[in-house]
Amino acid sequence: MVNDKQVIKIKDYISNDTIANDAITNFTHNKYIIKGSTGMGGTSSILNIKDKSVLIITPTTGIIKGKELHAQSHHLSIYRGSKDKWQDVNDRLFDGGNIIITVTFDQLVMLKEKNYPLYLKICKINWFVDEFQVFCEAEYRKNASSAFFQIFTDAKVPFILSTATPTHKMIDIPLHVQDNLEVIHIEHITPKTKNVNVQPMIGYYNFIKQELAQGRKVVIFTNDINKYKNILHQDNFGDQTQILVGEKIAIKTSLIKARTLDEQMKIETGEIDTSKDIYILSTSYTIGFDIDFDCSLAICVDGNNFAECKYINDIVQAFGRCRKNVFNATIFYSGISEKLIPSRIDVLNAQNAIVNTEWTSDYLTQIQPHINTINKALTFNVDSLIQSLKQANFNVKDMTADADKPKAPKGGLTFAINNIIEQDIEVTKPQVLTILNNIEGDDIEFNGFGIKPILIHSYGYIAKVTQSQYLLQVPDKIDRCIDKLKAFFDVNDELMLEYKSIEKYKRYHITNKQKEMAIAHGAIMNTEKYNEYHHTFIGDEAFRKIKEAIEALYCIKGINDDSLVPLRTRKFIKGFSAISEVLLNAYADGLTNDTGLDIKKLIKDKDIETLKTIKVDSNHAKHNYFKNVPRTLGTRLNEILNDNEVCEFNSSEINQFNQKLASITKSLCECKNGVYASYISNIYSISKQKENHNNMILFLLSSSVAGHVAGFKRTTTDDREFNIITKTTRQLRSLTPYEMVTFDIDSEFATFVDDMVGSNIKDDVYKNLMREYGICRADAKKKYNSILNSWQAPLTEITKVLTKCGYSIKQIEELKVIIKTGKGSFYRNMTPREKKAVETFVEVNDIHKYTRVHDAIMFMKSDKTNYITQFGSLRFSTDTKFDTESTEKYAVDLAKWIAERTTTK
Repeated sequence: MVNDKQVIKIKDYISNDTIANDAITNFTHNKYIIKGSTGMGGTSSILNIKDKSVLIITPTTGIIKGKELHAQSHHLSIYRGSKDKWQDVNDRLFDGGNIIITVTFDQLVMLKEKNYPLYLKICKINWFVDEFQVFCEAEYRKNASSAFFQIFTDAKVPFILSTATPTHKMIDIPLHVQDNLEVIHIEHITPKTKNVNVQPMIGYYNFIKQELAQGRKVVIFTNDINKYKNILHQDNFGDQTQILVGEKIAIKTSLIKARTLDEQMKIETGEIDTSKDIYILSTSYTIGFDIDFDCSLAICVDGNNFAECKYINDIVQAFGRCRKNVFNATIFYSGISEKLIPSRIDVLNAQNAIVNTEWTSDYLTQIQPHINTINKALTFNVDSLIQSLKQANFNVKDMTADADKPKAPKGGLTFAINNIIEQDIEVTKPQVLTILNNIEGDDIEFNGFGIKPILIHSYGYIAKVTQSQYLLQVPDKIDRCIDKLKAFFDVNDELMLEYKSIEKYKRYHITNKQKEMAIAHGAIMNTEKYNEYHHTFIGDEAFRKIKEAIEALYCIKGINDDSLVPLRTRKFIKGFSAISEVLLNAYADGLTNDTGLDIKKLIKDKDIETLKTIKVDSNHAKHNYFKNVPRTLGTRLNEILNDNEVCEFNSSEINQFNQKLASITKSLCECKNGVYASYISNIYSISKQKENHNNMILFLLSSSVAGHVAGFKRTTTDDREFNIITKTTRQLRSLTPYEMVTFDIDSEFATFVDDMVGSNIKDDVYKNLMREYGICRADAKKKYNSILNSWQAPLTEITKVLTKCGYSIKQIEELKVIIKTGKGSFYRNMTPREKKAVETFVEVNDIHKYTRVHDAIMFMKSDKTNYITQFGSLRFSTDTKFDTESTEKYAVDLAKWIAERTTTK
């Protein structure tokens, strides 16, 4: 375990004490330096080293920028957008001089991936890890886990870890590292007095007023956008306030108060404006930032708000930012439900789980949930928080019985857009580009921007640069703003056909009536502005990207309100929704009958722990839970037809209903990931289908304007990709502002079987089955695919079907070996071939932006019309449609439904 700790007492700063300075700069062996408080100058001592090279690893760019202000000639800083580059580091190391390199852990990971030879050199110099505790708190940053593993695996010489706020019992340090780690505590001889009050959250606003009334500056740490609204609003403290925040909150707050270029530059550089009275800091500034003036301090902690969920270490660090006198420090606190607070047993279990976690590359990812449990227990409820603060040497006054009424935030959509219009264009333009380069989709871990910020900044920017009186009259509803911007672009673009012709994303247009109304209200610009619009703005990157974004938002709006959805498609997605709803209700009712638990309520309450205790008997569920489904489903589908007053579902649609019915039933019965996950993953409500489609449109927009889809989930299983397009209902995929082209593999299974066993009958397999069994092509395809994946089917049945397909005895024997190897064995033999085929098609046809949709390739239409589609026996065919109409006839085999529907009639 960890060696016995040493304690070094100092008067003021580490660099002024010979023993302490030697302890932190001497890399004779691995050390953990724990400072008694923030601001003791530990990192400064490292920066003053000149007799050796050192790599300083920090969690945030802000820390590095702060140190850059006092950089010496041998200092190099590497972060995203930094002046210094890794090549500079390489050159300086080659020259043989000693240097101090400060990097974020993102850069450490990137260096190993992109320049391994230089990384090996870096591994041979000493590493100093600043604010080490942040690693286990950075679960939202994927690179933290990789960097954590690199520190304890790749460093070839002794390293030093440093923090003023170590994790509880230093449990984040792996056991094998603790075995050879010297712990040194550096403390002040006379510790600084730290007084803090704890009050209910609602008192923060009155606190600001009271402290200002006494002539005190106020610093408030919060990530809650509603608090920014309260404080920044012009009627409150807008002109008295400076914000120092990360990029995302900076963009959000520009909707609340227009910002000058000077104000924006101070946010980007972290420069304090001493003329202000209030300073709002986000958690980006809780470490490595100095507030060098006397002030009162408010720290907001809300266990029910993810943005405000600070733990004890965050609170201590926030307090430590204030380097001078603190008049009044108050934690504004909102706890969590008692039942959600981890018990002592929960904490012990979490500690044991960490101790028993195997050391692998994802070690940090595995222990983070357990560390969160411990931190939650230390911070919530009030008694736990006060005890933790006292252990951190705070004098605490509990004022949670006091309560003031909160002040309601002011604003609204029109208010937010008008702020963007008033804001300096030099501030708004980079914000627009940042938003459109970081579009958020279905990946909740991606810290990006959704529909509302895209629209607000887009509307504000276009209204500002065009000064169109039509746009300057800002609506108060999102849909009306989208319609107004769309109308503005449409009526002006029609006057310039050559510009319109280069747009590949304009498939939908407003109606003639909407055009007439827009023109009547002044949407068309005057001659001078018209020329500017068409000849100047087309060279404006933000303007061009906004135009494309508005087309995407208009499409999303049209899908959500059904104005762009064909009647047959509306009918179909209602059918999908009915199947899902009927099956899920039957499933929940069946489980309720078996367990006596209210399954629907448990799912609604997200009581996953209770649902984990339920074991589903697959065979029992299959034969008992769904007995009444045919009757109920028949009634529901019949109601859909009557509501829409259209013809019957066609055979293609019924075939898809069959497939969905079977797949959901199978998934629920198998219950592979527990009741909750199985239930949620099989929801195909109309709103869920539209939500997936919305994300698909944003996926395409991000691919086009940002050149990446980082905000969207993409997973690969057995060489097959799953993404938001594969999740989107097929009938909705064609409803995009873009013209899409798809190529898929003809007779895929039969083609790859030919490759596996040396046959040559891919074009005859379905014909043979149709003839032998007297069935349609769709049923032949279904039968063929089914037998290839039926690893538990009798060998006689496999032999019979494959013989009728036309395979030889030798080929059948080879196929039987593949099929019977195990569950999914044929699939796993097929998908690598599918992947290789897709990659070949893409490479040969020089396609750069595309998405795999299982065996298909989907991409935006370009001027290219000729594609190479034949690769030996492998052939791709194209289809630009995803609709339900099909020339292929399907056998209608929903016999029970038809019978029930006939009876109902």
